Amino acid sequence: MAALTRTTGAAMLWRVYEQKVTTQFNRQRILKNRLKATPKETGEGERIEFPLHIGSSGGITVTNTTTLPNAQYQEYTSGTANYFHLYGQIKVDGPMMSSTVKGKTSFRESLDSETTNMVEDLKDIDQILLWGDGSGLLATVVSTSDDGTTTTITLDTCRNLKRGMVVDVLVKTTGASTVGAVKARIADVDFSGPTCQILSAAFVGGDGSAIDTTYGLYLQGARNTAPWGVQAIVAVGDPGTSATYYGGITRAASNAWWRAQRSHNSAVNRALSLSLVDKLIQNITSRSNGRPNLIMTTPAIEGILGGMLVDSKRYRGDTMTLDGWYKATTFAGIPVVADKHAPANHLWVLDTRFWRRYFPPDIGQGKWFSEDGHVLSRVSQEDAVEAFWKSYFQNICTNPSAQGVLEDISES
Repeated sequence: MAALTRTTGAAMLWRVYEQKVTTQFNRQRILKNRLKATPKETGEGERIEFPLHIGSSGGITVTNTTTLPNAQYQEYTSGTANYFHLYGQIKVDGPMMSSTVKGKTSFRESLDSETTNMVEDLKDIDQILLWGDGSGLLATVVSTSDDGTTTTITLDTCRNLKRGMVVDVLVKTTGASTVGAVKARIADVDFSGPTCQILSAAFVGGDGSAIDTTYGLYLQGARNTAPWGVQAIVAVGDPGTSATYYGGITRAASNAWWRAQRSHNSAVNRALSLSLVDKLIQNITSRSNGRPNLIMTTPAIEGILGGMLVDSKRYRGDTMTLDGWYKATTFAGIPVVADKHAPANHLWVLDTRFWRRYFPPDIGQGKWFSEDGHVLSRVSQEDAVEAFWKSYFQNICTNPSAQGVLEDISES
């Protein structure tokens, strides 16, 4: 059996795994599946524009005379956004490529393992970004300790961290690494802490004990350069990052149509009640043209709400199957979905008819890089080849006022 070459291996990657990676990347994610995939050409650079309907026609009247109303028009404007880039990479070593005994079967098995694990990591990161505020922030530092080998960092949350993840530890206000770290690999995560461990040598000065509550953990290279997620879109204020206004439009008082409906308790957690959820839904339907069709929250709050619905005669709490696999309890006919990446102490009421994922037509929802004519390329100074998969996209909601968030909800 002939040995595999970079050409035959690349052909297998292209033909067998291009569609497979894209399909797996979009599978079994309730919120992502409700973002309407929308090809969108860019204008200058990578900037895209999307139309917004912000006001109804005034050319309508009712009267008992024959006087016609003054001619008017529907009111429109446009929002702007930039594409962001998500990458995944695999590497295959030379000995496995040159094997004449194992051949293509073994190579395909190896690619199966590499691509499957890469896709799972991509899905996790994409889901984190989809719930984010555009800052790339994963967690905020609470305290640290260092034993000379490992720095243990206590955080406000570990929900978005996993062993092996590479992060930047930076000052949140400036992005400086001062006594922090850049491209540091997480050695372990303790969700009960919540803490994570990073080797001391990864920090400036070889000791991470000097970082404090002014620091945060960010996706590597993503501080304030991440796509908009739910926390940036479903809000009453502008995103808390150095990025421009969401859609290039300020959420000042004169632009109430660009604000979401918000219910909060001044950062003091309170018990969830059916009336709180019902009131938020009423605010959405009465203050916008929204018709909520999805409720999303954390697993803990979804469990609390589900328990309440069992005893509720008004809201019934029936179940439905979403996307062929997810069993969702319903609140007033709206499915309630738990997501482990959803921010703690929040419940989101969404009208997903207005949600889009824009991407360049030539890239689609993802593809292997092959612009130089090769899917597999040599790794410098290594007996190995590598390939990377890329996706360019931006998450957009064209009607934030039809969305709502219930904040400060106790999870116990």
